Amino acid sequence: MPEVSEPAVVDARVVVDEFQFVLQDGDGRVRVEAPEDNGLLSFEEEQFVCILCGAHAGEAQVVVERHFDEPTADLASWEDVAEFSVTTDQGLRLGSLFGEPVSVPLLEQARGELRVRVCARGRLPSRDAFGYDEDSGPLLESYAIQFWPAPAVPPRVLKGATDH
Repeated sequence: MPEVSEPAVVDARVVVDEFQFVLQDGDGRVRVEAPEDNGLLSFEEEQFVCILCGAHAGEAQVVVERHFDEPTADLASWEDVAEFSVTTDQGLRLGSLFGEPVSVPLLEQARGELRVRVCARGRLPSRDAFGYDEDSGPLLESYAIQFWPAPAVPPRVLKGATDH
């Protein structure tokens, strides 16, 4: 892999199934340090990390950011923010619970011990699907996944992560 020294940001859209989308290791497993569910993340027996949504189904906008040091947490712009540590030799994949992964090269190239921060806004509980509100326009849930190299430590909630 070529040496890269600049942070990078890419936009992706991921399909939401059953109120969630997933992040998993390239080999289909994910090794998380001391997993503990919260209102934003659910850890499924070393298989994947579920990012919990307000809508039952649809598409979510996800911004993926690679950093080389821990970025400042932007708690003013996000309603829910949680972090966890993961170790991967195969890179990470983002995808729906029942479908194929979305190609996100930044995640696919990630290796080693990483800290992952998931940020969310617009998670309205109990919606049947992503859709439109006649008064306010599109009801889009937005997410950011930031990652950087860091030794493993237990997950933590930085803001919100209320039950959905």
